[in-house]
Amino acid sequence: MLLLEEGVSIVFSQWTALQMAIAEEGYSCSCDRKYQDLISSILSWFNQSKESLYIDDLENLLDDSLVHSFGVVTEDGSIEEVAEQLMIFHEDLLQGNHASIEKLRKAGSTTDVLSRSKQITLDNSN
Repeated sequence: MLLLEEGVSIVFSQWTALQMAIAEEGYSCSCDRKYQDLISSILSWFNQSKESLYIDDLENLLDDSLVHSFGVVTEDGSIEEVAEQLMIFHEDLLQGNHASIEKLRKAGSTTDVLSRSKQITLDNSN
């Protein structure tokens, strides 16, 4: 469970659309609660499902959470990318493969993602 939570947190910290939504809300307490609720709902989805897990269901959960909690609609394909990354990571953990978590840990920091996001926003405003 701890590795799954760490992996989800890392993936979310590197998800540009989510991090931009959080930055727009100004890192408020309610925003932090929404972020933690999103992580909890994803962890629950992985841990409480007794049936097979389908990536489409995870994509829908992510999309609904972004729309309802953060007021964000993405059309950049990032939901599908994040869902795929989470599914692969979860499957690797089930098989005892910890290479995915090591790869995620090395992938970069939130500040790098936010810097890139701000750059994209500035570039698009011209």
